[in-house]
Amino acid sequence: MDYDVYSEASKLSKLPADTDSRDWPLGKKLLYEEGAPGLWARICLVAAALTQEPMLAIWLLIECVNGLRRESGKWDVSFASGLLDAIRERIELLPDQGGPCVLRLRELWCYHSGWVYHPAGQFTKAVECHRQSIGLASNPRARSLSEYNMLYEGMHHAIVMADPQLADRFREYVHAAQETLGVLSSNEEDDKRWRANIQGHLAVFTWMVSGEIAVSDALAAFEALPGDTRNAFSEAEVVIGALNVLTETPLEAVGIANGINPEGQIDWRSYAMYIHGVALAKVGKAEESQEVFTHLLTLPNRENGGHLVAALIEQSFK
Repeated sequence: MDYDVYSEASKLSKLPADTDSRDWPLGKKLLYEEGAPGLWARICLVAAALTQEPMLAIWLLIECVNGLRRESGKWDVSFASGLLDAIRERIELLPDQGGPCVLRLRELWCYHSGWVYHPAGQFTKAVECHRQSIGLASNPRARSLSEYNMLYEGMHHAIVMADPQLADRFREYVHAAQETLGVLSSNEEDDKRWRANIQGHLAVFTWMVSGEIAVSDALAAFEALPGDTRNAFSEAEVVIGALNVLTETPLEAVGIANGINPEGQIDWRSYAMYIHGVALAKVGKAEESQEVFTHLLTLPNRENGGHLVAALIEQSFK
């Protein structure tokens, strides 16, 4: 469907100041159904310039960041982080700093800041943002998600830094994942999407840390997603599908991993390529495996993701 940016932005700019972006149908449609986060970011940026309401402008700028950070491939991390700095300053100028609307904006600022620091590889900053979100959470569900996200980023930091306490960090992460999955028990689409996200990453971390392949829960979570939403998890499904056959039929894993979208999200794409290299090594193709790993290290992964795989490869070469 074609959208006129100015027309849609004009509609958003007229929303009441005490709105909440989780109630904006166009955002859900573009982010989760049509896979057009860049378009959503542009619409929100224009709407923020059009509105006369300071609080609504902040909502719109936060949603602009929300769209930017979901862009496939490379996107401008520095622009997004600069925008977040400007948003923080605007929030601090609002009246009623202890009121529910301002607290909700602070909560969202922390949340999205974490996801902007993530692709930049600044995992300790991401951890701190999600830690702040715990204290700002407006309900038990939000608090549980913030706790999970904090430990999720902590796992990235532990793997990248080859933390000697990685096994302990992993146990903490698994506990948080299980606790959060228990909270996300409804049939609402947002809960289904989060369950798929958590189960996918839990399967990947389990393999990276312990070598164990446990993907059945992730596959079931993907299967439960509605069609349009499931499309957004296509790259994760490729990775989990490749892991599923890696032990028994590694050459099949190579074929599945090669089906990853070359323009897709960098973290999942790098996981697929890493599995490709591991599978080749399993069938005795050491030279080809080495070529895959070397190629992975030449990619510009460290501006927008790919840090885990780069670290695992570098650690294995030591």
